[in-house]
Amino acid sequence: MKRKGDIADFFVKRHKSGPDQAQADPTPKTSSPGSSQPGASQANINNDWPDLWSAKQTEDFKSKNPWLGSKNKKLGCLVCSSVNSIGIDKEQGQGVSLSREWMNFEIQVSGQGSRTTSLSILRNKVRKHALSKAHTQAVKVAEQQKEAAIENAVETMTESYMKETEAVFRTAYHLAKKNRPFSDHESLIELQELNGELQSRSITLLRAEHLLKRSIRVIQSFKESPGEKYSEALEAKQTGEYRSIALKTNAKLKSINPGQFLQSLVNNLEKRLSFEDETIMDLSILDQSKWPSKPSIRHGEEQVKRLCKRFNLCTDQALNGMRDLLEEPSSEPKDLKPLMNCMKTFPVGTAECERNFSLMNNISSDKRAVLLISNISNLMMININGPPTSKFDPRKYTRTWLKSHRAASSVRSRQCSVKAPAESKFVWNIL
Repeated sequence: MKRKGDIADFFVKRHKSGPDQAQADPTPKTSSPGSSQPGASQANINNDWPDLWSAKQTEDFKSKNPWLGSKNKKLGCLVCSSVNSIGIDKEQGQGVSLSREWMNFEIQVSGQGSRTTSLSILRNKVRKHALSKAHTQAVKVAEQQKEAAIENAVETMTESYMKETEAVFRTAYHLAKKNRPFSDHESLIELQELNGELQSRSITLLRAEHLLKRSIRVIQSFKESPGEKYSEALEAKQTGEYRSIALKTNAKLKSINPGQFLQSLVNNLEKRLSFEDETIMDLSILDQSKWPSKPSIRHGEEQVKRLCKRFNLCTDQALNGMRDLLEEPSSEPKDLKPLMNCMKTFPVGTAECERNFSLMNNISSDKRAVLLISNISNLMMININGPPTSKFDPRKYTRTWLKSHRAASSVRSRQCSVKAPAESKFVWNIL
């Protein structure tokens, strides 16, 4: 039964042969994929070498060619025999075929000729195989297999560390998200956001502009077509009765011209909201519904430049993305994503700012340790734009920590000590 090498072999130190064991031999050295090769049994192969070699020559060949093996006094290749059961990638090994003689350990020399001639023939066969394209490709495949096996083994061994370290990261993220000190672990209730179209945090600036303009048009339409409540008021004025209640005139109340009132309301809304803002006009260039029927390849170039200058983005990258979008309107150019992200995260109004108006003061308080500007910025970023704790994935962060030997159960990590509260059984019994 063939035995496969395990991960422990990777950490065993290999001793090289000394200079006194070297022999004047032109056989080139090749990289070793590992001392234990899959499919090659050390008990059946490496203890039965050709009689032509002395013990010193055998050790010399083995040190220079770690892939070399022997079975029934015949030579073979440990690497090629192990790779044969898996196969070489067609793209990498196109036109390459492994030698059956080397895979099946059938390399030998005939008994004819002198010992010197036989040694020379055997040495040439070893050299040719070491330099062959098939053997070189087999060595690469074996190394890739070993690296993959080591990675899988390490990942399996650290799975338990991953889980416990992920819990630590989730706790730290939860505290940062809730803007709580790291000594506080009691904030477990998440607040619900207010409902409403303009209060939604997923709305963009262009979408808000569209909704506001639509609301103004609705108000303007009331001048020509009264609404339901206004129609009821007109009917009550004519009949002098509203829901069985008689209406009387009052000289102190002055009537308002409905058309003038609605127009004044529209004018004040337009003046207050300022739809002619340069930023809004520049962002509208990304709205394909406002493009001409046949836009030029340089359409919106000036607007994109101004936006890049405002948001500190790469102008050339954004222009290339804009041209890709003009050529294929249905695509999502990668170069245009930074500008699109700025448009989506641009504050719509004061409601977005009011949510975290005093956030920086709460983070950088007297009760907390002195924080750097970068730390405050990161905490604000997590608190404002970070995902909820239930959707936070700490796996990519825990991998980095585990590589630095910072597991949650590591003896080199500072352990958290929980102080037990003083017992007050008499008071507790009252409750």
